[in-house]
Amino acid sequence: MTYYFSYIADAEDPKFQWNEPSDAAYRVGNLPRRVIPAEPHFSLAIGVVGMAKLIESGRYDGKQMDWGAWAIKLTGAQLVAFFEEHPAFLGLDTSMESITKLHAERSYIIVAAEGV
Repeated sequence: MTYYFSYIADAEDPKFQWNEPSDAAYRVGNLPRRVIPAEPHFSLAIGVVGMAKLIESGRYDGKQMDWGAWAIKLTGAQLVAFFEEHPAFLGLDTSMESITKLHAERSYIIVAAEGV
């Protein structure tokens, strides 16, 4: 059964490949380390289709990261603006307060993915 999850991740995770993921990473597992929500059973409320639409809009620096994951890259300050514009994407497991505590100039990745 397919399930979906989304989270804010560390763009500087050394195991993650933003620019040109290798073939092996693209096939499975090119996902950066979770920052918010930190617990793996919690999720933001951004689905794969919604993320793809945000990327296709051209408003965000985003792309497909592996076979089942799409992502956009934003600074901490841009994340605050993003969630102010799209508060429903925070979901039940994440507070705006946790977003405002992120480093304003550091890059983060919002990941939306599917798993099996």
